[in-house]
Amino acid sequence: MSTLTAESWVDLNQRHLIAALSEVRRLLEAHISGASAPSPVEPGRPGDPAAGERGAFALEAIQQGFGLSDFERLVLVLTAGPELDGSFAALCTAAHDAGAGTTVARTTGAEKHGTGDGDRRRAFPTFSLALSALPGAHWSAITPAAPLRRWRLVHPAPGPVVAAPLSIDERVLHALTGVAAGDQDLGGMLDPVPAPSDLPPSHAELAARLSGLWEARQQPAGTRAPVPQLIAGSSGSAAEVAAAAAAGVGMALWALDARVIPGEPKAIAELARLLERETVLSATAVLIDAREAGEPERLAAIRLLLERIAAPAVLAVRDRINLGRRGTIVFEVGKPTAAEQRALWAAAAQAQAAQAAQAAAAQTAQTAQTAQATPTSPARCPPTPSRRSSISTVRPSAPLRPAPRESRPGTTSGMRPGPSPGPASAPSHSGWTRAPRGTS
Repeated sequence: MSTLTAESWVDLNQRHLIAALSEVRRLLEAHISGASAPSPVEPGRPGDPAAGERGAFALEAIQQGFGLSDFERLVLVLTAGPELDGSFAALCTAAHDAGAGTTVARTTGAEKHGTGDGDRRRAFPTFSLALSALPGAHWSAITPAAPLRRWRLVHPAPGPVVAAPLSIDERVLHALTGVAAGDQDLGGMLDPVPAPSDLPPSHAELAARLSGLWEARQQPAGTRAPVPQLIAGSSGSAAEVAAAAAAGVGMALWALDARVIPGEPKAIAELARLLERETVLSATAVLIDAREAGEPERLAAIRLLLERIAAPAVLAVRDRINLGRRGTIVFEVGKPTAAEQRALWAAAAQAQAAQAAQAAAAQTAQTAQTAQATPTSPARCPPTPSRRSSISTVRPSAPLRPAPRESRPGTTSGMRPGPSPGPASAPSHSGWTRAPRGTS
C-alpha cells in the first residue's frame, strides 16, 4: 500500500472486494445448478486489482490478521454479500431451496421470497449454506473458539447455530469497504496519539527498540509478545516514544486511561477482545496509561487485561508493575540531555521563524493580489478655489446723523429732543434716525 495514494487505494480496494463477491456468486450459482464448483480466484494473480499488492487490501489484511482459513474468508464475504449487493438475497434463497431439493419459483419477487418468516430467513446466508456450497468447508470454522465467532466477525441469529441466519459485524463491514470508522463499543475510551515530528536522539533510540518488538505483529491475532513498560515522569514523553514506535512499523497509536478499565473479569475479557480486534482492523497499537492507577484493584484489572490481550500494547508507568504471568520489558524514558534540549529549542526556534516568514510572505502576496484586483480610480482635478461669497453691504443713501430733539424750555430752538436713555442704558442705535435728503 505504500506505493498507492489513499484515493487510489480506496478505489482498488472496492474493486478487489467486488471481485471477491463475484467469486462467491459463482460458487452459489454452481451450487444452485448442481454444477461443479469453479476454481477459486487466487488474490494477487495477474489481472487482479491486488496483483503485486497481496496483503495490502482490507480483505487480505483481515484474513491474515485474524488467521482465517480460505473457507472462513469465503464465509466472511458471503455474509457481506446481502449488505453490499441487493441481489444476494434472492441468490441465497435459491441456494437454500436448491440445497433442500425444492424448485424455486421464478415468476415474481413474492414467489421467490415468500411471505412467511421462514422464507425471509432463507434470504440470508447460514453456516449450513456455507458448508454445502463453499469449497474447503470444515466444521471447526463454526465453533465459538474459531476466528469468525471469537472475534465477532459474524453474528448468528438466535436459534440453532447451523441454520441461523448470519450477519456481518458492522465494524468489520466498514473495514472491508475501506471506510475509517471506529468501534462504537469503544467510543469514548480511546484517544488518538499523533506521531511526533521530531524526537531527542535518546528517545528516538527507545522508539526504534520498541518498533523492533512490534515487528512480529505480522502474526495472527492471539499471538502474545512481552509487554513493554515505559517508565517516565511525564506521560507526554512516554506517549511520544510509543507513537514514534508505532509509526515505525506502519501503525497508529491509541491511548487508554487505565482508570476506565472495568473491574469485572467478564467485562475485562470483552474489552480485551474489542481492543485486539480494533488493532487488526485499523492497524493500531494501544498505550495504556497506568501512571495514576496505583490502587491494588486497578493494578489487578490491568494485569488481567494484559493476560487476555495479544494486541501490540505498551504501558506508561511511574514504577515497574508486576504483570504476573505476562512477560515484560522495561524501558527508562529519561529527560532529554542538556545538549538534546538545546537542540530541541533551536529546532523549535527555527520552526517558528520559518512559520513567521511563511506568514509574512503570504500576507505580502495577499496584499499584492488585492492591489491588483482593486480597480484604479480616475484622476481627479484639483478643486477650483471657490469664490468668496460676497456679502452685499447696504450702503446708506444719506449719512446717519443724530435725530433732532424736540425743543424744551431752556434748549436751543430747532433742536428736538429724542427719547432720553435710561440711567444705566448704553446709547442705542434706535436713537439715531435718517436725516432727510437735502439737509446738511
